[in-house]
Amino acid sequence: MVPQRAVIDTQGTYTVPVVDPNNTVRFVRVTAGDRVGSNWIIEDGLKPGERVVTDGLFQIRPGALVNPKGGK
Repeated sequence: MVPQRAVIDTQGTYTVPVVDPNNTVRFVRVTAGDRVGSNWIIEDGLKPGERVVTDGLFQIRPGALVNPKGGK
């Protein structure tokens, strides 16, 4: 599950920004399922352990270098 604010809906195509091991942002196409509270179940597209960007979504761009904070 990911926070709804991290799921970008562009004309029915859902993407989620993730941070790769080099701290670079990339956007991954996902299949979103049901909502549970303010979270969405992601059925396909994300791998276990991938770091999802949840804040600062308006400032990020594909390939941007970021300094991740928090997370699990």
